[in-house]
Amino acid sequence: RSVDSIHTAIGTGRYLAAKYALTTEADATVLDLMFSTITAKSVFDVKDTLAINLLGTNYVLADTSGNIAYQQGGNVPIRKTSTGLLPLPAWKSENLWQGYLSPGDYHSVVNPPEGFVATANNHIQDPDKPNVST
Repeated sequence: RSVDSIHTAIGTGRYLAAKYALTTEADATVLDLMFSTITAKSVFDVKDTLAINLLGTNYVLADTSGNIAYQQGGNVPIRKTSTGLLPLPAWKSENLWQGYLSPGDYHSVVNPPEGFVATANNHIQDPDKPNVST
């Protein structure tokens, strides 16, 4: 909803609200995406599907052919004025979400030369892509 419709509905003042893509956009798609991992025959079958998952999650994948992969997933909002690290005044229209990053913006690697993939709360984002923290 627009800021104006919320403001009218709850009155004047300042309010702190947490908006999360999963709570505003989720449907059976999330379950379909998660179940697709069960039927996938390889990391290639499931990696791109997980990138569009609404859950902000890091996936480490492997298959019986020896392939390994890392895929970052989630719906990460585009903010015109912020990185999303700190709360913003939601009553100002310039702070509203401008849509979501595309799955191609998320970090992904298949069979890296290092021979392993790992995720442990470290920043692994490609410097040539938007900053994505899930």
